[in-house]
Amino acid sequence: RRGPPGPIGARPRFYYKIPGKSMGKRELLIVAAFVAMAVAVYEWTAPRAPAGAARFSIAHLVDNVRRAHGGGGTGSVTHTGTLPVSAALTELRVSGITRLTVAGESRTDIAYALQVDASGADNASALDAAERTAVRPDDLGNVLSIDAAWPPPDAGRGPGRPARLVTHLTLRVPARLGLHADGSRDLDASGVAWVALGSLVGDVRLRAIAGSVTGAHRNGKLTIEGAHAVTLSLVSSETTLTGVGGPIGLLARSGQIHVDAPAGPVAIDATNEDVTIVDAMDHVLVDGSGGHLTIDRPRGTTTIDVRGTTVDLTLDHPAAVTAFAADAPLRLVVDGAPAVAIDARATDGGTITATGIDAPLRTDGGTTSLAYAFTGGATMRVALRNRHAPIVIDQRK
Repeated sequence: RRGPPGPIGARPRFYYKIPGKSMGKRELLIVAAFVAMAVAVYEWTAPRAPAGAARFSIAHLVDNVRRAHGGGGTGSVTHTGTLPVSAALTELRVSGITRLTVAGESRTDIAYALQVDASGADNASALDAAERTAVRPDDLGNVLSIDAAWPPPDAGRGPGRPARLVTHLTLRVPARLGLHADGSRDLDASGVAWVALGSLVGDVRLRAIAGSVTGAHRNGKLTIEGAHAVTLSLVSSETTLTGVGGPIGLLARSGQIHVDAPAGPVAIDATNEDVTIVDAMDHVLVDGSGGHLTIDRPRGTTTIDVRGTTVDLTLDHPAAVTAFAADAPLRLVVDGAPAVAIDARATDGGTITATGIDAPLRTDGGTTSLAYAFTGGATMRVALRNRHAPIVIDQRK
């Protein structure tokens, strides 16, 4: 409905004011009223349903939705047993289990406990579905594959698989076996020869792994406490590594990484990651863009090549450092007076700020530089380069 006319050329005004396209409370009430009226008219005028057929009703519709999502019935069963292990077996391959727990022990067979939580149309059908789910081993010689044999299609709620089946498999295995895990949402493994992650999603906890940890992980927490080596691809992973005695190689994106006291070399290619490396004893190489990089107290040669990554580096011991940065601050904190010589250079609008040290800044065109040795016999060089962003140096005595 149009309101009174305005000046010539002015946009027409309307009686109803519609500030946005989303419906308000009044519009929602109107829609609900029309729906209720339509249902009432249908119930009044629809022909009688044939004998034995269910007539449409809201209650019947809700009941169908409940059945489609498993109804209110639940059932839980735990299956236990043992599996033989041949001398040729070296790898255990587990897939399709919701939660997986594996413990390496001094034993000659595999003991398992499979807990199945099922939902169905009622308690009886859900319990039946849980009872029909079982461990399914497949012996391939040097590999033993294990998954869950699901119940037949009519178990749980008539046609189709039960609406919800959650499995938790606990395995106690010989410590000499390696583990390949795929499709689990939660993994806890300890004391096995090695672990391969088949693109796992969710939380993973690994402890006392004799060999390497390899594979991929995303969208969850990954904790490794003790392993010989780690090589992983990570996406949106919150990763913590401690007690790794050998090399670490990570390709990571959009997550967090904390590496504590690595004994071997560390190489990380990071995109939009928050990376922290503490007390590294060997070579450290970090390449990437975005995010934040913190390296505290390195002992070995450290090489940094990043763009758009804020870098915080702390030195309390002589260590050779080469850092190339751009478009984000590069900060160096020197704790005490380690035998290092700083060679800093900022270009293309970058600046250098130094506190706690008496060193002149030199400017030549668009380049600012600083050179300073903390002791007369400094043997380690710390070369810092930054473009378009500041270099900040602070000595803590």
